[in-house]
Amino acid sequence: MIIWLDGICRAYCSFHRSDSVTCLNYILKLFQICINECLLSVYKRVQTKATNILKTIIKTILKPQIDILRTNPLLKQLFQLVEHGLTYAYTLAWNYILNLLGDMFDLMGKDNFDACQNCLSSLSGLRSTKDFSFLSELDSTVGKAIRVFGPKNVLRIIPLHLTGTINDVQLEQSWLLPLLRDNITHTELNHFLSYFLPIAFQLQTTGLFLFIGNIFF
Repeated sequence: MIIWLDGICRAYCSFHRSDSVTCLNYILKLFQICINECLLSVYKRVQTKATNILKTIIKTILKPQIDILRTNPLLKQLFQLVEHGLTYAYTLAWNYILNLLGDMFDLMGKDNFDACQNCLSSLSGLRSTKDFSFLSELDSTVGKAIRVFGPKNVLRIIPLHLTGTINDVQLEQSWLLPLLRDNITHTELNHFLSYFLPIAFQLQTTGLFLFIGNIFF
C-alpha cells in the first residue's frame, strides 16, 4: 500500500501538470481511498503515508486551483470526507485527521465558513472530552480556524462563556484564550470593541481580570 500510494501521488502530480482542470475530476476518489481505507488501517506507516499524500495533493494540486475550487462542489465534498474522520471509527487516527482539517480550513476560506460550523462544534466537544489524547493537534487545528475564519465566526460556534462575574472562576473554555492570543490576525476592530472590551471591563470590576490576563497574555 505504501509503494502504491507513492506511485499514485507522483501520477496525480504529473496529471496535474499536464491537465490541471481534468485532474480535479479524480481527486475525490483518491481522498476516499486514503480516508476510508488507509486511515482505518491498523498500520501506522500506512496512516502516516496516506496523510502525507493528501497534504501533498492539497499543496500541489488543490491550492493552485483554489479560485476554481471555491465555486466547485468538489471542495465541500472533500471537506466532508475529512470531517467524517472525527467519528469514533477513526479514534486511533485522529491526530492525522486533525492535521488534515487544518489544511482543509485553509482551502475552504472564510466564504465557506457555514460548511465548517458543525466541524468546529465537534472539535469543541472533543476538546472537553476527558483524557482526549491529541490536545496539541486539536488546538493547532482550532488555531488555524481562528486565522482563516476570524475570531468573530469561531466564537459564535465555540463561545468563551465569559460573563465577567464570579461564575467565571471555572473557566471551562480557558483553552481558547491562548489560541485567540496567538492566532488573531487582521480581525475586525468593531468585534473587539463590542465583544472583548465589555468582558474585560466587567472582569476588572470583579477582580478576575488579572487572573484571566495571566492566561491571555
